[in-house]
Amino acid sequence: MKRRLCLILAALLVGTFASAQARAQLSIMCNVAGAQVFLSGQAVGITNPNLTVVVRPGVYIVRVAMQGFIDFESKVAVDVRGAALNVILQPNSQGVQNFAPGDINSNQPSPQGIVEGGGPAGDNNAPPPAPAPVPQILSYQVSVNANVNGALVFVNGQQVGQTPCATLLMPGSYTLLVRAPGFLDYQVPLNVTGPQSLDISLQSPTAPWQLRVPEGMYNREAEAGRGMRIWIDGILQTVDHGQASGQLAVGGHVVRIAAGDLVSETHVDVQIGKSYVFEPFLGISVK
Repeated sequence: MKRRLCLILAALLVGTFASAQARAQLSIMCNVAGAQVFLSGQAVGITNPNLTVVVRPGVYIVRVAMQGFIDFESKVAVDVRGAALNVILQPNSQGVQNFAPGDINSNQPSPQGIVEGGGPAGDNNAPPPAPAPVPQILSYQVSVNANVNGALVFVNGQQVGQTPCATLLMPGSYTLLVRAPGFLDYQVPLNVTGPQSLDISLQSPTAPWQLRVPEGMYNREAEAGRGMRIWIDGILQTVDHGQASGQLAVGGHVVRIAAGDLVSETHVDVQIGKSYVFEPFLGISVK
């Protein structure tokens, strides 16, 4: 009899401990990618367009917000089986005031969402919800550094900061975009499975070039207009004491160099991340 009683008590203790440690998935299914999701006032991630959050069972207030749309807010009861919430963001075409961040107790009516395993959130026949537990969120810090300070960082089209930048993201797949004036956009897929630190090199859309004339070729006594000259795409460049430089756009260009009556022409395919030196040469063939 005592042994049976001990087994029963042990089973109850194990069940109570397992219940306290239980986790469940709350799936947010949204019609817009890049919207911010708040769970009981805490930012938990960005829709892609969907988002899954791992939490303890309980009742939560879900708010989804994005610039240009009316905020969505709904209560969700999450049990050990998990729950799902359909979110339809409506364009803010009538100037409706969005909720301020963290203002989950607004007096404005909340949109109604359907929760898996139950009826509409906020059902009048439902018992009063218990206080929402503190969400146990599995999110990771993603740091973005670039060779240009102040470059804008976007995740799924939503700006999350400027370089150097650090943001919290839920596990999942995203699109990372880094943008700065005068540089080409840097865009890559981002798969978040843990903390990450990204070092990004933004590239200029142009490449530097220079004319370098060997000392033995430059005629310092040449008459005006008869010294070393260089044309790029038919445009005469300024040459000072046999030196010239500038920037070339990416793509094909025609470079022509003249020294006195001698002319040479070539085609150059300019690529990002390279620099170009145009150096004429002159030899003497003895026959």
